[in-house]
Amino acid sequence: MPRYMVAVGMGDKSTLYAEVWVQPQIRLWQVNASAVGDSDQRWHDKTDTCHHGITEESKTETKIMVASSSFCSNLSTMPEIIFATSNAHKTQEVAAMLGDVWNVQSLCAYPGITLPEETGTTFEANAVIKAVGASVALPGLLILADDSGLEVDALNGEPGVYSARYAGVDATDADNRRKLKDELRKQASNSGLPFLGRFRCCLALVRDGQVLKATHGAVEGSLRLQEQGSGGFGYDALFQPVGYEDTFGVLSAEVKNSLSHRACAMAEMKAWLAGNLMP
Repeated sequence: MPRYMVAVGMGDKSTLYAEVWVQPQIRLWQVNASAVGDSDQRWHDKTDTCHHGITEESKTETKIMVASSSFCSNLSTMPEIIFATSNAHKTQEVAAMLGDVWNVQSLCAYPGITLPEETGTTFEANAVIKAVGASVALPGLLILADDSGLEVDALNGEPGVYSARYAGVDATDADNRRKLKDELRKQASNSGLPFLGRFRCCLALVRDGQVLKATHGAVEGSLRLQEQGSGGFGYDALFQPVGYEDTFGVLSAEVKNSLSHRACAMAEMKAWLAGNLMP
């Protein structure tokens, strides 16, 4: 499958802003557009095998998507942070929280990088392990990593740092939610309702293997036995934050990004970035 790369710059200093994988009749693109706003996401169809500003690895007569020069110009002025994950949902959340100041890329742009195993017993330890691991492979770049999870009081803090693999190493989000509901039902007669808990998050910022900053955030709430909503990811459909009648699976992204554990940790990180690394 041919790949087209939209780039702005000169020679070795060119910066990759978007990758477009093209098949006849299928157009898919990956670009960090969330940080510049919908008004600047101007894409144009172009039927051609070559176009100014695009390099080709394989030629084919098919329709491709080409970023407008104004869109690329906006990106060219934004400092870059690599978010050490391939999780698209998390990356979108982080890009939205950082706003139009930072160009947030995920590890999807670096498919050859494998993060080390998360062997820490705390969220901070695992966030640092991931950030340092990516930093070693990407010297000179700012690396941001998070580790987050759900703590349920009735389950003695489980699933905790094992939240992503609660039902097993290869478990899906649905598998993890199913196990959580099963465990909560076992406790229903002893603990009563609601099941109190919280999401926790730690963000670690690293460059060249050195930890620059670590921040923490938490959001309190309760766990339901029945899922509500299909938004978000992970345990969102089971978690009802304090002060709201709906779960994160129903609440809008704007509401979630204003009060979530990741939002709390990001607010402190964003302030630190503004005071220490912005020109």
